[in-house]
Amino acid sequence: MDYELFAASTACSHEPLLIAGETVWTHGDVLERATERARGIAMSSTVHVLEAEERAETLIEFCAIVIAGGVAALIAPNEPVQRRLTRLTKLEDWKPKLRPFATRFDGRLPIDVVFTSGSTGEPRAVVHGLENHAVSADGAAARIPFGPGDRWLLSLPFHHIAGLSIWMRALRSGGSVALRLPGEPLVDALIRTRATHCSLVAKQASDLLDRLATRRPAVRLDLRAALVGGGPVPTRLIERAKDAAIPMHGTYGMTETTAQVATARSDDAESVGHPLPGRHITIRGGEILVDGSGIALGRIEGDSLVPLADDDGHFATGDLGRLTGDGRLCIQGRKDRRFVSGGENVSPEEIEAALRNVAATEEVYVVAVPDHRWGERPVAFVADIETPRELRRHSCEARLLAELAARLPRFLVPDHVYALPHSTSLKPSLVELKRLAQQDRPAP
Repeated sequence: MDYELFAASTACSHEPLLIAGETVWTHGDVLERATERARGIAMSSTVHVLEAEERAETLIEFCAIVIAGGVAALIAPNEPVQRRLTRLTKLEDWKPKLRPFATRFDGRLPIDVVFTSGSTGEPRAVVHGLENHAVSADGAAARIPFGPGDRWLLSLPFHHIAGLSIWMRALRSGGSVALRLPGEPLVDALIRTRATHCSLVAKQASDLLDRLATRRPAVRLDLRAALVGGGPVPTRLIERAKDAAIPMHGTYGMTETTAQVATARSDDAESVGHPLPGRHITIRGGEILVDGSGIALGRIEGDSLVPLADDDGHFATGDLGRLTGDGRLCIQGRKDRRFVSGGENVSPEEIEAALRNVAATEEVYVVAVPDHRWGERPVAFVADIETPRELRRHSCEARLLAELAARLPRFLVPDHVYALPHSTSLKPSLVELKRLAQQDRPAP
């Protein structure tokens, strides 16, 4: 089935699509500019690496690559050299066919490569088609309406599926995307752009609520929906948002599912809501399986595109969860993060939830480190007053461990609590945190 990249361009040609400072491009403007740019792209290779900065030129260049028949591989700007090489190496042998120059084409043909964060291991190069994005956009709009007159702040990196999907929703729905100014605080961007929608990770949402609480005079935002995802959505965060009169929705999705799979009501602090239209969820052995046309085309392995779904059309997410009696999805953690300590099953997410309450912060991460007596033991990293660049114990370690001991079984209480070190990403690498913690373990 054919899909149109600029699906809203006919009906919404004169509606704003891209807002960058004082400059506003309509849907028609962007289509015209992207088409003109596409004619100048030299197609020596089908895959074009795009340093995905949150700038107007980048968003238009993405569309130009797609119109020209190419595939845009999104890479973070200023990526450390080794991480960049790792990602680019995955693209070397994959040679997809060039599509004809067009804005409308078969929705199952590749248009982008998005790399998973790699926070728990090696990043994967995931490929999407236009159908994937259309199904994702339509399902999201059915739960959280977004269309002409609405403004979605691009508050997440464009090289992440959550950032890219904002742009794809606007192209399909007729809404607009507003860009932050360089270095602009989130709350200031929301006020300046009068954004009606935004997508955040838990840390951003927590910081936003903290800043709003200290603003004098009080600030009223135009937000009608703030989506929070990218990992576990703390119950306390949704409750704080209610008190601040911000409609914050917990959501669940990933790169492989082309962003959202389920989205909760703003008054639901216990789940991530019902599956979106076009998405189907099954629980097998405690693991969340997803099917539907939103599942990405595959992941790049050598010169092949390996399908993500099994023969029955199910994609195994690696996440653990359950469905409530009324069909809402509750996330219980990652399958690959669970470990055994002294014969007891340990779920890091359970410890993290308790730590968020006693530490009063959303920036909490628990990892397992080898232990010669117990096999593995949990250690925690928690945001501190100062953010160190090296490993050191948290300034309130003794208090935090004592309060955890009063709430959790002994085997769930971490051996140590470290100050969360400096990171340039929204989600620290759990692999790196584990490596750091192992430096502080006694020799067997």
